[in-house]
Amino acid sequence: MRPPRAPRSCALPAGLPLQILKPATFSDTAHYPLLLVVDGTPGSQSVAEKFEVTWETALVSSHGVVVVKCDGRGSGFQGTKLLHEVRRRLGALEEKDQVEAVR
Repeated sequence: MRPPRAPRSCALPAGLPLQILKPATFSDTAHYPLLLVVDGTPGSQSVAEKFEVTWETALVSSHGVVVVKCDGRGSGFQGTKLLHEVRRRLGALEEKDQVEAVR
């Protein structure tokens, strides 16, 4: 069974892609553990429109964990402007983007 996906955009200046993986039995009133997948590698991409069986999907389906992925500034396949925004500031902007994704 595929875990429900909720593709959204972060409330960040560039409307960066955000992906939330929820358990099949997700309820808005219950509490769940949260895993924020952080990949600050310049040019990398965490949010994609494909299904794959990974450690994150196993946690969602077997352990009821909510997984959040956000491609921050500097991530790949978002255009060169976003990729080069982190020039000479590597690590600062990506952290801010991940914090905003959790909020």
